[in-house]
Amino acid sequence: MKYLPIWLAWLAALASNGFIVYLWVVFGLAAAGGQGSDARGFIESTVAGVGLSFLISAILMARDKLAAGIVSVFSMMPLVIAFTVAYGKFIKV
Repeated sequence: MKYLPIWLAWLAALASNGFIVYLWVVFGLAAAGGQGSDARGFIESTVAGVGLSFLISAILMARDKLAAGIVSVFSMMPLVIAFTVAYGKFIKV
């Protein structure tokens, strides 16, 4: 019971950022489809940003740095945007 508020805070952070990423994906795919462009890079960069954020959070939470694990979940959307910009500028296939 000692860690219950921390896990609830982590779940709240995850839910709020998950909703923002969901909106990012829905509107991003609609924009990519409207322009007739390939959405592969958009999806890959989104998955990479979300996955890296989860990995950082899991490592920190496993090391009992619970507050840092919660804060790292908030890095999800900035990582997704950074990977999308990097993919668009440098990795275009």
